[in-house]
Amino acid sequence: MSMSADGQIKIVPPPDTALQKLVPEVVYYTSDSLHLKGYLYKPSGKGPFPVFMWNHDSEKNPDSSKTLASFWVKQGFIFFKPIRSGHSDNSGVYIVSEEKQINRRREMAQLAFKQTYKLHQSANKDVMSALYWIKHQPYADSNKIVVAGAGYGGLQVLLTAEKVGKTQSGIKCFIAMAPVSTIWYKMWADSLVPALSKPERPIFLMQAHNDYSIAPCETLGPVLEKKGQHNRYKIFPNHTLFGGSIADPEQGHSFFFNDTQAWEKEVLKFLKDCGVKRKKK
Repeated sequence: MSMSADGQIKIVPPPDTALQKLVPEVVYYTSDSLHLKGYLYKPSGKGPFPVFMWNHDSEKNPDSSKTLASFWVKQGFIFFKPIRSGHSDNSGVYIVSEEKQINRRREMAQLAFKQTYKLHQSANKDVMSALYWIKHQPYADSNKIVVAGAGYGGLQVLLTAEKVGKTQSGIKCFIAMAPVSTIWYKMWADSLVPALSKPERPIFLMQAHNDYSIAPCETLGPVLEKKGQHNRYKIFPNHTLFGGSIADPEQGHSFFFNDTQAWEKEVLKFLKDCGVKRKKK
């Protein structure tokens, strides 16, 4: 335990020595002539291995997601986290900076939304390029790919599902955690509800109840559930980690995404239902 500046006791987790030893391989993929980096973790042994492709949120400098990687590698998956253009030291303009420029122009809401949506569609080119890259690696099972992500990455999951549609892409299913961002507008629903009619592969949409907004699950979830065929959604109970406050939406947002124990049972069942076979390390 430790004492914070305001006198509150906080529980600090013990160091995970196995996690500290986990080192990602920095790899590079090409998207629109840009040389973009990503983080890759592989299980030991002989492949090919199923792939868990994780799309990061809006942060400028995404980390290597060791906690998530450790979980999925132990499940027998390759963990691949491509970094989109404008993030980290990748070339390109940071999407949040572009969104701020749109907001500063104070244009009509509908026009501003169309411009913002276009930014995310453009970012999806990086996601599709990363997907193409990992599919063609000899250690990856190109027919057992799970595309997942959170926040802005969750939105990228839905855009990828829409784009893939019914094509034979090798993707078995999609996992979208709190897609879009910390703010939900009705215009997101107007765009994403029709988009959900196109994917053939199942989607699991999820959030913690104390996220910034549970409107994505409330709006899109019933649409998915109506499709059947393993599509589902779930609003998890309020989430806290290491003595955090339920009133802090970040506890229900990024803390939830990275706490594998919070969603492990439901996600692994979803993968089993979707026919993604795993061999634990």
